[in-house]
Amino acid sequence: MPKLAKLVFRPLSVLENLEMGGYRLDHQGRKTAIERLFALFPMLHERRRQRADTLSGGERQILAMARSMMVEPKLIFLDEPSAGLSPRRADEIFDHIRTITGLGTSAVVIEQDALRALAVSTRAYVLVTGQVAFEGSAETIAADERIRSAYLGGRA
Repeated sequence: MPKLAKLVFRPLSVLENLEMGGYRLDHQGRKTAIERLFALFPMLHERRRQRADTLSGGERQILAMARSMMVEPKLIFLDEPSAGLSPRRADEIFDHIRTITGLGTSAVVIEQDALRALAVSTRAYVLVTGQVAFEGSAETIAADERIRSAYLGGRA
């Protein structure tokens, strides 16, 4: 199961999960945040009464990301958001990451699918045995021949 998907309260509904993400907000603040997230993630609105444990892995990933956005954080950490997802669902997750960062929330993404991660990044670090081997703009990292041949299968 994807790591983010483990971060939802499985017996609770989608709406209850979002409410938990905004537990520190007052009633009106929670309501406003939920409306904002339902507009951002229409699938969650459609499934608002559905239990989280009945959602697909990708849907739980989206719910976990949305719950983290309840308080409009400046920064979120996403650990392998596409792990275990179909290519289509992984594309959706990265589209959502683009949307979230476009709204002003920075994201630190740890991801083995380097090409997808670089496509939504401004800065990148390549770790080799736990040490930073390369760092720079995502564009520079993606264009570096050494990195492409060693880590990206030679693809640009």
